[in-house]
Amino acid sequence: MNEDKVVAPEIKCVSNLIKRFVNIVSSEYDLHGLTGQHMRILGYIAFQHNNGSDVFQKDIENQLNIRPSTATVMLKVLEKNGYIIKETVKSDARLKRLILTEKADEITSKGIEIMKEVNNRVTKGIPEENLDIFFSVLEQIKSNLLTTNDIKSKHH
Repeated sequence: MNEDKVVAPEIKCVSNLIKRFVNIVSSEYDLHGLTGQHMRILGYIAFQHNNGSDVFQKDIENQLNIRPSTATVMLKVLEKNGYIIKETVKSDARLKRLILTEKADEITSKGIEIMKEVNNRVTKGIPEENLDIFFSVLEQIKSNLLTTNDIKSKHH
């Protein structure tokens, strides 16, 4: 390993900078106290619904790589505050389909605007071919980490 090129601290630094920028951009919108994670959940549900797919808690866990207990808490907050409803699936009463409310539709559109602004800033001046390489490298990093049994057994 090249001592000058340690990946994890750089990723953490960029993550922190993005979070700060998201907070600055988000402060221009009234998000009713929802966190970035809540907004990601709502955005994911909206995206899937727009593509004709049902969304269940397990999908949220997999997409955001969060524990079932974390997803449960996050979804309870969204349900309590009127952003989602859980609808029982007729074929399997154990399954609860996640449905966005009108209140969620309004705030999700704000989230999309924030995401566009952040993405435009983050990718400004970066050629498309570099972004393709970047995403390929990120996928490999995620794959490397997710195939490590240590992470799976300790965090899921």
